[in-house]
Amino acid sequence: MTKYFILILLIGAGCMACSSYKVETVVYTQIDVDTTYQENESISAIIQPYQDSLKEEMNKIIGSANADFFKERPSGDLGNLVADITKLYGLKTLKTDLSLPCISLINNGGLRSPISAGNITVGDVFKLMPFDNTLVILTFEGEVLYDILNYLEKRGGEPVSGLFYNGFYFQVENLSPNETPENFQLITTDYLANGGDDMTFMEKNIKRENTDILLRDAIIQFITEKQEIKLEKYKDNRLSFDDE
Repeated sequence: MTKYFILILLIGAGCMACSSYKVETVVYTQIDVDTTYQENESISAIIQPYQDSLKEEMNKIIGSANADFFKERPSGDLGNLVADITKLYGLKTLKTDLSLPCISLINNGGLRSPISAGNITVGDVFKLMPFDNTLVILTFEGEVLYDILNYLEKRGGEPVSGLFYNGFYFQVENLSPNETPENFQLITTDYLANGGDDMTFMEKNIKRENTDILLRDAIIQFITEKQEIKLEKYKDNRLSFDDE
């Protein structure tokens, strides 16, 4: 019994000694991938069904647009559309407090592709919103609204919904001009809620509700239900910074 015990200890010590090693050199060979590359048929046979399924899903038509949607500053129809979808989804589907004024705020940088006139596919939405950003509901005290307005003016505009601002006065939807709410809710993405794009005011929230809903999925659902997206509905200048 003692011999076996000693043997186990020796083996264990050897394993521990082997696990504490230091790499002195690394040897590698560069393999160029060019026209001489030969596809592995066995691997391709495994992957192909998944490629076909993915291609079919990405090519699925979910709606149409009657014109091209582009992002612009201070206010663009593409940004207006996505901001409206963000706010609408929050009001209809998420657990927003309907007793509080509600706005949404996203960023132009997150919109990576326009929506072109004609059929809209699932793949088009993935091109527009390739990141897995989830929706977040934040509650703020009213004074934070001025931080948001200052940020929007400094940036020259970012997509918003439920808020009008022309550099002289503002209006939150369902409130009087220049009326500061006691508290309000803001629907945005987790990236921005975490302070992305220098939105440091996000940390001033008094309540945060994370969701597992992807903004991309909310866009797909909206277009699927709407069927046709009309440009003129989103051509409003909800943000402007004229000197007049």
